[in-house]
Amino acid sequence: MKHVLLILITIGLTTYSNTLHAQQFKVFDVPPSHSIEGMFEVDAGGNRSGLEYDLIKKIAADNGWKIKWVMLTNVEADPRLGMLKQGWIDLTIYSVTITDERKKDVDFSVPYFESGTGIIVLKDSKITKLKDLSGKRIIAQERFTSYRAVKEFDNSIKVISNNDYSVIEEMLDDIVRGKLDGFANDYHYLQALVKKDPRFRLLKQPVNKEEFGIAIRKGLPNSVQEKINASINKLKKDGWFKKYAESESTK
Repeated sequence: MKHVLLILITIGLTTYSNTLHAQQFKVFDVPPSHSIEGMFEVDAGGNRSGLEYDLIKKIAADNGWKIKWVMLTNVEADPRLGMLKQGWIDLTIYSVTITDERKKDVDFSVPYFESGTGIIVLKDSKITKLKDLSGKRIIAQERFTSYRAVKEFDNSIKVISNNDYSVIEEMLDDIVRGKLDGFANDYHYLQALVKKDPRFRLLKQPVNKEEFGIAIRKGLPNSVQEKINASINKLKKDGWFKKYAESESTK
């Protein structure tokens, strides 16, 4: 059985006399080893940083909502949307790609970040362009959008499911052993991975383009989505995202 640790941002909401009151934000926290550089990072001291962390803080501040951090461990597969569907949480912000299929189960905020599916290969691999992937063995996490993106990009690519692997490190080791040719995941996640692991190189061109949004449990008052969207749109108008990206690039 596979187990993963994920950051899930959730908000607990209570309704009194038809008035929406924020009770608290429940944030499912993770150890530093599962941080996503630049997006949501946690250091050894439990200090958090990154675009998504700062964004959810601003949204909470705009609406008078409180945040509570909770550690979640030993969760099977990817619980981000499953927990929303079950009603265990109300919101999730952790690099969740907006798709029409997911909209059947959850609502989404307006997009706050553009990414895509990237692929890493060994640093000395002869694979340098997307067209070189034809017939290659690329592993991807089946419940993530990157799995379908690679299959749809080129049906000659042998897309391998991660079902036989417990952790990403095992997949990377099989690339080094020559059992696999590459690993597909969110482009920004892979950018951070190759910085830390010099054995690998990220193909410059992403397979597709995707947008991240805050996933919202269906059944919540429309005002929740409206307030989140208003906060994000205001930050866009004020140039907050652009300034954030510029400040990160100088680090």
